[in-house]
Amino acid sequence: MESLIKTAQFLSDKRNSYFAWSKNDCTTMVLELHDKLYGTDTLAILYGKYSNQRQAYRLAKTVEVKELLQDIGYEQRKTPKSGDVVLIKHKHGYYSHIYFDGNLFSMDEQQHATAIAWKAVKDHNPIIMRYSK
Repeated sequence: MESLIKTAQFLSDKRNSYFAWSKNDCTTMVLELHDKLYGTDTLAILYGKYSNQRQAYRLAKTVEVKELLQDIGYEQRKTPKSGDVVLIKHKHGYYSHIYFDGNLFSMDEQQHATAIAWKAVKDHNPIIMRYSK
C-alpha cells in the first residue's frame, strides 16, 4: 500500500516536469520511480548517457530496457496492476510507461508527463513487468 501512495505522489509530481533526454524521459522516469520505491540507484545506469533521440536509439541497441528491468528484478506478467512497468515495442526499442489505475504514465517529448488509457494499448502486445524481489 505504501508503494502505491509513493507511486501516486511521484506521478503527481511529474505532471509539470519537462522532458529531457537521459534525465527525464520515459525510461529514466521508470528507473527514477524504482529508485524512490526501493532505495536503489538504477537511474545512474542511463542518466546523462544520451542527449537526443538518435543517441537514445543507438544506446538502445546495447542496453535493452526489458533486459535491464529483468537484471534488476522485474519479471514479465500477463495482466497489469498499479505500479507495474509497461513496455511497448517500436522499431528502435521500447516506450516505457508506469501503469497506475487503468492508465499508462510516461514522459512525452512534446508534453509534460502524459497519460494514456490502458484500453488504447492493450491490443498492441505490451510487455508488463513487475518488480519481484
